[in-house]
This record gives sequence, structure tokens and C-alpha cells, in this order.
Amino acid sequence: MESASTSGVRQQTRQSPRHKSAAVRYSVAVLVTVAALGLRFLLAPLFGAHAPFVTFWAAIIFSVWWCGTGPSIITASIGLLSGWYWFLAPAHSLALKDPKTGIAIMTGYSVLSALVITFGHVERRSHTRLQELEREQRRLKEDAVAATAKFRAVFEQTTQFAGVMTLDGTFIDANRLCLEVCGYRAEEVLGKPFWQTAWWRNHPESQEKIRAATPEAAEGAPYRETLLYSFADGSEHIVDFALYPIRDPEGRVLFLHPTGVDITDLKRVETELRHSQGELERRVEERTQALATSLASLESEVALRKVTEKSLRELSARTLRLQDEERRRFARDLHDSTGQTLAALKLSLASLTQVISGVLKAPGLLDDLDALAEQALTEIRTTSHLLHPPMLDEVGFSSAAQWYVDGLSKRSGIKTNLELAVRPQLTKDEELVFFRVLQESLTNVLRHSGSPAVDIRLDADEKDALLSIKDYGKGIPPHTLDSFRQTAAGVGVGLGGMKQRIRELGGHLTVESDEKGTCVTATLPLTKATSVSEGEPAEDRTIAAD
Repeated sequence: MESASTSGVRQQTRQSPRHKSAAVRYSVAVLVTVAALGLRFLLAPLFGAHAPFVTFWAAIIFSVWWCGTGPSIITASIGLLSGWYWFLAPAHSLALKDPKTGIAIMTGYSVLSALVITFGHVERRSHTRLQELEREQRRLKEDAVAATAKFRAVFEQTTQFAGVMTLDGTFIDANRLCLEVCGYRAEEVLGKPFWQTAWWRNHPESQEKIRAATPEAAEGAPYRETLLYSFADGSEHIVDFALYPIRDPEGRVLFLHPTGVDITDLKRVETELRHSQGELERRVEERTQALATSLASLESEVALRKVTEKSLRELSARTLRLQDEERRRFARDLHDSTGQTLAALKLSLASLTQVISGVLKAPGLLDDLDALAEQALTEIRTTSHLLHPPMLDEVGFSSAAQWYVDGLSKRSGIKTNLELAVRPQLTKDEELVFFRVLQESLTNVLRHSGSPAVDIRLDADEKDALLSIKDYGKGIPPHTLDSFRQTAAGVGVGLGGMKQRIRELGGHLTVESDEKGTCVTATLPLTKATSVSEGEPAEDRTIAAD
């Protein structure tokens, strides 16, 4: 609509003289003046020297009407000079036969021409202004129609209840939503004070709030409140009500604009949500109490389990100590009792040899008996030393380890490499634990690994002593190794016993294994200030046995 109005204005503007080409307007003015001059020549026999400017009036009037002010001045000027030169006596001269009369005629012509031009200019400007006013009026009317259409479109299509009130509160317009949804007709609510309309008939408190808010809104203060209202069927609902002032461009309040959003369902959901939240909090509280009870029971069970585990560890440690003591006792008994008995048997055999030396075949049988006695004595000593090497108590771990490694290499054919980087000063208990770890590890290599060689290394720093036994066999299955790392179970009593012995002295046992072999490392914290025994060199010492 606005584009059509603008097009009309431009079309009218193109028809105005001021917008015609200047060259065209001036050219037409000159042509009209020439035509007027030619017509005056044609009328010369009739007028003679009288009325020299009679034909130029028509040219001036036409120029004023069609060509504009500038071209009409040109026309008047050309007409003045042409009439003076050709028609005032003497003709064809600018001299005047009767100067007084000639000047009076030209002055009158000039004044009348100026009046005509001025009148035409004023008339043309008035006409142009009138046309502009008419166009502006049409544009404003079209804009008003468009604005009204837009307002009605928004007013009717909004998802809110909407209406229009005068400043005194009279309800003068309502959109379809607030009528159709609520079940009212326009004649039931329009033309009444808004607070007296049917929406509020059952709610005096809502009526009073709206009545009090109306003059404040008329002063420019918006109002918003949650109110109760009623449908035509009498059902009660809740509305988020607002009252806004409608202002003109100067800020003056012209009307009031009441709006509303039905929030009945929202309030119901909020109520249900609060109820659900309360129920959830109650259940959470009950569950929390149940969890607290379960946690207390679990803590009690954990505490009991810790006590039980501690008792089991103490029992295991005591069992290991008793086992070591029993091994020591058995070793001593074998050495002191059975060994002495076999030694006495050998002496008796020697004496018997002297007595029955003359008996045929007796010397051979006695030699066999002596060999068997010697073999039994050797095995008794070996078993006694395996149970508890006497040199472990006499000269320490290094010598006992060397003796045991040499014996294993001779008996099994496994190549062993014992490296004593340093000789830490260990207590008797620490030496015994390291020897049992060495003994159990080498037994596992012999029984399970299938490794052709074993590397044994004893090392220490300022805080810890480390014993590592590395073989090159088939390794421990991954699931078995994981079970041992997590529970110290699943690999028999050997590794578990080692781990328990190490733990009793504050150390730890690590086992690394893959398809290339297994490495067992026992770490014990040193209880002495020095990490190297007195009188022993600190440089590396390597002993190899085949």
C-alpha cells in the first residue's frame, strides 16, 4: 500500500512544471514568445503602433501556467524588448518618439506582467502545496488503515487475552481469544468499567485490585498481578494479569491495555510438582536413613573384617615363625641325633671290619654298608641344611645364599648368577626372610618355569634392601598373576607365604611376569644406619655357578 502511494506521488510530481526539464521549459517559453511576436506582426495592420504588447499577454499567461516562473520572466522580458523595438514609434528602433508615453506603456506592461507572474507563482505553489497535502493526507490515511490492520492482526492473533480501556477504565475493545475461550459475548463486557465485567463477577478482591490499579496505569505506571477470574460457565481460573499504558509519540497516555495469560494449568502443575517434590524428599529421607543404617552395618562389618584380617595375618605370621622354628629344630635334631647315629654306625662298621676281616666276602659287604651309611649321612646333612642352613646364623645371608645357589646348580644343572652389589647389614629376621624368598623362588623356577638360567641380585640404598630373582622361563599366566596382585591368592602357598613374610617386616613383594620370564623382587626397609656391612667392600661382586 505504501509503495502504491509513493508511486502516485511520483506520478503527480512528474506532471509539475518544476520537475520538467529546464531546457524544455525555457525552449517552450521562447517558442511561445516568438509565436506571440509573429501574431503581433500579423495584427500590425489592425493595431498599428497601439497596443504593442497585446499578444504577449497570452504568452506570459501560458508560460506562467506551464513553464514556470523563470521561463515566464524570460517571456515577459523578450516581449518587452520586442514590443519596444518593433511596435513603439519609431519602429525598428529603441529610441522613443514620445518617451513619456512609451515609458508609461512599458512600465504598465512590466508591472502587469510582474503581477501575473507573481500571481501565477503563488497560485502554482498553492496548488502544489494543496496536492502535497492531499497526497500526505492519502498517505496518512493509508498508513492509518495499514496500522489498524496490523494492530487488529496482532490484537486478534495474540495468544494472550487482550483488550483496550479508556483512561477512566471503560472497556471498549476485546480480542476474540478472551471472549471465545471464556464463553462471553462482546455486548456482555464492552462499554462497562473493566472491573465490573463478567470475568471478575465472583471475585471481589480481583475487582478491587483492578479498580485501584486503573488510575495509576492512567498516570503511566504499569500493573501486574496474579488474579482469580471466572468463565461464563462459572468455573474458576487463574490469570497472569497486566495493565499497561498506551502512549503517543509525545509520551501522553491515550488508552490502557489490559492483557492476561491463563496459568490455571501451570499452577496445577506447580502444585503437583510441589507435592511430588515433597514426596520425593520424603522418600529420599527414608532412603537416606536406610542407607545410613546400611552404612553403619557395613562399617561394622568392615571393622570386624579388619580385625579378622589382622588376626589372620598375626596367625599366619605366627604359623610361619613356628614353621621356621620347627625347621630349625628338625634340622638340629637330624644333625645332632640322626647324624650322630649314622656316624656311630660308621665307627661300628669300621670296628666290625677288623673283627671279621678273615671272613670271605665280608669286606665287600662292609664297604657297601659303609658307603650307604656315608650316603645317608650326606643326605641327612643336606636335608638339615635345606631346612635351616647353619651358616645363615653363623656367617649371614650372603654365604648361605651362595651355598644354596651352588647346591641347586649342581643338583639341577640350572645356570645361576649371584650378584652381591652391596652387603646390607640385615637383622636375623631379615636375613631369614630373604633366604626363604630366595629358596621359594628358586624352587618355583625348578618346578614350574623351565628356565635354563637364573639371575639373583642383592642391592641396597640408604633406606631399603632389595633382593631380585629373575628367570627366563615360560612365565606366570596373566589371570593367575592378576589374582595374586589383588588377593595374594591363586598361585599356591609359596608366593603367598613370601608376601606375608615380607609384609610382617614392613616391606613389599612385587612379581612381574610375561612370556619372556618372571622377576620376583623383595624389598625390606633397613633397620640399621649403615647399608654396607663393616669390613665388606662396597664394589660389585659377581659369583657365577654352573
